[in-house]
Amino acid sequence: MANKPCSRKKCSYYPFVDFPTYLEIKIYLGEICRTYPHLAEIEIIGITTQMAEIYMIKLQKDACSSKSKARDIVFVDATIHAREWLSTSTAMYLINYIILNHHILDHINYYIVPCVNVDGYIFSMENKCYRLWRKNRTLNCSSDVTLQGVDLNRNFPIGFSLPGSSDDPGSFNYRGEEPLSEPASKAMSFAINKYCKKIILYISLHCYGNAILYPWSFTKAPIPDCQDLFECAMHGRNAICKHSEGKRKMRVGNAAKIMNLAAGTSTDYARYVHGIKFSYIFELQGYGTSGFTPHKKHIPSIGFETTMAIFAMARHAQVYYQRRRCKKVTADIIIDENDGEDENDDCKPCPKKKKKTCSSCPPPSKEAVE
Repeated sequence: MANKPCSRKKCSYYPFVDFPTYLEIKIYLGEICRTYPHLAEIEIIGITTQMAEIYMIKLQKDACSSKSKARDIVFVDATIHAREWLSTSTAMYLINYIILNHHILDHINYYIVPCVNVDGYIFSMENKCYRLWRKNRTLNCSSDVTLQGVDLNRNFPIGFSLPGSSDDPGSFNYRGEEPLSEPASKAMSFAINKYCKKIILYISLHCYGNAILYPWSFTKAPIPDCQDLFECAMHGRNAICKHSEGKRKMRVGNAAKIMNLAAGTSTDYARYVHGIKFSYIFELQGYGTSGFTPHKKHIPSIGFETTMAIFAMARHAQVYYQRRRCKKVTADIIIDENDGEDENDDCKPCPKKKKKTCSSCPPPSKEAVE
C-alpha cells in the first residue's frame, strides 16, 4: 500500500510507530540519503545552543539540474516546541511517503526540517518530569531550570514584544532578549531567506489543536488576502476529512482568532518579511491525558492524513502561482502587440475568454495522490 512506511530491508529504523529520538532521526535521514542519493540531500541549517546540528532534508529529483532549481518548493518544519513530538513523527512520515512515491517530486521540491528545537526535544524525552517542556535550553544565566529556555516561536521579529509573548524567563512563552537571539530561530530565518523566492507553501507542524491557521498570529486584524489563504487551507481540511472518513475535521482561520495571540511566530515572519503568501500553522490532532502524547497506534494515520493535506494544499498553491505566471506572460504579450511586435508564435487564443495564453507556461501539476 502506498501509505505504508518503508520496510526494514531498506531502513534499519522504523520511524512511524513511535516518537523517534534525535539520534534515530539523524540515522534515518542519513540512510535515506545514502539509499536515494538522486532524491535526497541533507543540509545542516544551523547549530543549537547545546551544539546539536539542525537537519533539513531536501527532497528533489536531480538536485543539480536546472529543472530541479526551477521547481517550486514546499517548506515544512516540525517541533519548534519541544513537547510536540507528534509533529516530528509526522514530518518523518511525510519524508518517507515522498521517497516511496517519488513521482510527487516531478513538479515540486520538498524541504523538511523534522526537528527545529533539538535541545528542547532531547530534554523533554530524557527527563520524564519535564515531558511538557516547551522552550529550548538556553540557560538565561540561571541555574533554575524553570527560568531557562526561550520559546523559539516567540523569537522571530514580527510582533516581537507585543502581547502574545512574555518578557519573564519563567514563562512558557518567554520571547528572549531580542529577535532571533537563539541559534535555532536564526537558523530557520536563514533557511527561509535562502529559498524564499521558490517557496510557494510554508507549513509549521504543531500539536495539538485540530486546526489549519494562517496569519496573523500577533493580531486579530484580518490579512488582506484571507480568502485566498482560507481556500488553500480548506483543500487541506477536505483532504483530512476524506482520508479519515469524516472522523477528523479541522478548524480553519486566522491564528489569533482561533487560538490565542502569539507574537513573534515563524509563520508571521515568513509571510511578512519574505512574502511567502501561503504560510500556515498546522495544529495536529491531540490524544492522551495531556493531548501531546497519542498512543503510537495513531501515529501512522495522523501522518498519512496530514501528508495528504499537505499535498492538497501544495497543489492548490502551485496552481495559484501558475495562473499568475500565465497572466503575467499574457500581459507581456499584449504589451508587445501594442508595440507592433508579436514574437510569441506559441500563444494561441483561448476559445472561452478570447484572450491569448502562452504554451510555455507550465500546466498545473497532476495530483500526486489520486
